[in-house]
Amino acid sequence: MIAEVIDAVCQHLSQAGIFYYPGATATYKPEAGQVPVTAKRLPAPWDTAAAVNVYSQALPLPGSDTVTVNVQLHVRASPTADILADRAVEALHGVHAATWGSLRVDRCVHLHTAQLGADEKGLDHRTDNFQLIFHTKG
Repeated sequence: MIAEVIDAVCQHLSQAGIFYYPGATATYKPEAGQVPVTAKRLPAPWDTAAAVNVYSQALPLPGSDTVTVNVQLHVRASPTADILADRAVEALHGVHAATWGSLRVDRCVHLHTAQLGADEKGLDHRTDNFQLIFHTKG
């Protein structure tokens, strides 16, 4: 289920035109100007990139199909990660009653932002955390 959530969030961010995501099993071949988003870890080949991961999951209670997960978006860019991260927050926060890939999203809410600063290469890092509530049955 976690892989499905990550895939759905990456698809949504790609469809919003913010990041490049060829799919969970496809080969990444971003063209100039495209910023890749990947599952779990920031990709080493690109200085400007993003990663999506799930860090908390509440499974449905008996008789319910509602799942709650917390999702983190990690953006790395130069000179600042804020531009891409802000666009991603706008695309995710407040979504209600939508379908992302195979997920029936009930609600997505931005929880908080962490400015992580620059790494050894001078690239800026920022994370944004979201609560995502979705249903597992049609």
